[in-house]
Amino acid sequence: MGKILKDGYYLSTYIAISDYCNLYDVYTQRHDQNVSLWKKKGDDIELVHFWELERESRLKHHEVAFYDKKHARESINKLLERYDLSLDDMNEVWGTPLLAESWDYVNDTEYSYHSLCHLFSAIMLDSELFYNETILALSVDLASDYDTEEPRSDLEYTGCVVRKGKIEYFHIESPGPLWAVASRERKMQEGTLMALAYASKTKKTSSIKFDEVHIRNAERKYCEDIFEQSIGAVKGENCEAEHLLDYDKEYTAKDNITSAVMKEIQHLSEHIMERQIVEIIEKYGLDPECTYLAISGGFGLNCPTNAYLMKRFGFKGFIAPPCINDSGQSLGVALYMFYRNMDKVNFKFRSAFYGDSFHDENEILDYLDKEGFIKSVSAIEYDVAVQDIIEDPIVWFDGKAEIGPRALGHRSLIADSRFQKSKDKLNIIKNRQMWRPVAPIILEECLDDWFEDAYPSPYMLHTFQIKKNKLDKVKAILHNDNSARIQTICRIEETENLYNLIQAFYKATGIPIICNTSLNDCGEPIVNRPCEALHFALKKGIRIVYINNKRVELKNHAKYANQALCEPIVDIYLTEEESKIEKEKVNPYRLSRKEIGFYYWMNLFKEYSLKEEKDVKQVKRIIRMMVVAKGEDKVYIQKV
Repeated sequence: MGKILKDGYYLSTYIAISDYCNLYDVYTQRHDQNVSLWKKKGDDIELVHFWELERESRLKHHEVAFYDKKHARESINKLLERYDLSLDDMNEVWGTPLLAESWDYVNDTEYSYHSLCHLFSAIMLDSELFYNETILALSVDLASDYDTEEPRSDLEYTGCVVRKGKIEYFHIESPGPLWAVASRERKMQEGTLMALAYASKTKKTSSIKFDEVHIRNAERKYCEDIFEQSIGAVKGENCEAEHLLDYDKEYTAKDNITSAVMKEIQHLSEHIMERQIVEIIEKYGLDPECTYLAISGGFGLNCPTNAYLMKRFGFKGFIAPPCINDSGQSLGVALYMFYRNMDKVNFKFRSAFYGDSFHDENEILDYLDKEGFIKSVSAIEYDVAVQDIIEDPIVWFDGKAEIGPRALGHRSLIADSRFQKSKDKLNIIKNRQMWRPVAPIILEECLDDWFEDAYPSPYMLHTFQIKKNKLDKVKAILHNDNSARIQTICRIEETENLYNLIQAFYKATGIPIICNTSLNDCGEPIVNRPCEALHFALKKGIRIVYINNKRVELKNHAKYANQALCEPIVDIYLTEEESKIEKEKVNPYRLSRKEIGFYYWMNLFKEYSLKEEKDVKQVKRIIRMMVVAKGEDKVYIQKV
């Protein structure tokens, strides 16, 4: 055990602070930045609030740095105001070197600190399981951030076995870099690629040798070679006839190729995960039926793999947070810190709903009423809500926001699951490809009646096959292979309103399932506030909005001119005039934005200063050498 932690408040942060990254809009190694507030009383730990900064700044993935420590403190204090707290009230602040008051990130192990924090965001979600059960945990993402440690060129990823609170760590592999390469090469997000893999039946006639692939670090070149092996076989004019089976005429040639290749990448990913789990089970003498599988890191969003592993091994249960990617790092940072500095931790992650809540909708409703956009406002009646859903998709805004990248029914677009037209309407509303699937929310007690080999999936992290006798009943939520990415719901305090809605839909239609997709436009964060929900609905022509148990009927959509648009809670950028002045101070030798991007992503900032002429000359020399040796796109892979 480390130091003794006093009772009181603690703040865990996963943010970036960099003057030049902020001024030149260079995306940082820390994406999906987040902050969480904790309270300790004896052995009891409470997660009070969790902030995903993209919801506060309205910047998707929030990859932008705060300008300086003062800027970061002001922004965080603004978030803490709702509890009449500030950073001065915290016993300690963890996770971000320039902000932290404790050197929690000092790592005397051979394992990545970033990866260890991912592990703890899963294995410590329920301390009863941690101290009384056996857990096999894998942290599988793309790479660590290097704010807290030096880049690793050897063993990047970490797993562990927990037996009644005793942890044994080991190095593992991660399929994450494969998907990152595929995303860059095909210019699609990983989730879109996962969807496209199963949107068509197209597949390759040949395959690469899975047993020869081992991904132990984030070495890009290795994964590029693997991806090129896969896609190289299906390139060319005659790819349809020679290299693809079940070519789908409804898709473009590019989408057919991508779908076929991503099926192979998916199968390779499953193979990598399965292979190492077999080895771990054998080495540590585990019985899967008595062992929980815990997954963390961005690859954990791959629902087919999670479901495949659960079915293949028959684990006792599955543990993962809804914020399974880096959007949950402050969760892991805190739980790791409590574990290191307490004899025993008593903690339970109750649900996904630790985000912001707002009950100020009357103010914006009154304003929009005066502007002529409100037809009526009334209390919710679930029978009426069901008819609204049957007629058209609705906006559903309820209580505290869910945390993590997926909407789980508190900031959602909801539609009738029975008809294909529901999916089509939702994809039109969200301005995305028509083949994109939408997810179902199902009453947990009805799960076994509708899906094969299913189990609770409250955070939408698993896919299940629908039962054959239900195939024609819920066309809107099925993938091409008749699977669906499931969210289950049971009656608890945080989900009572949504549960009642689905119960009413079940009573009216005989279907205990609704369509659910996130309440956001393409390229935008999920809606956070009532004003944002109403702005979205008016912009998209959606007639009915439910906000905190109020039914709002809108009108005059064609006349809407952004009257409900509201400023972000956190303003991440300086003013234009401030930025101009600060650029002269920070970058007196006037490196270009692209050069500053190289400077940051090659970690040159740890050795060279932009304010020293001799350092700047050396930085430019290093960049030229690297670009000549590797090519510009190989040196700097981020958006500049």
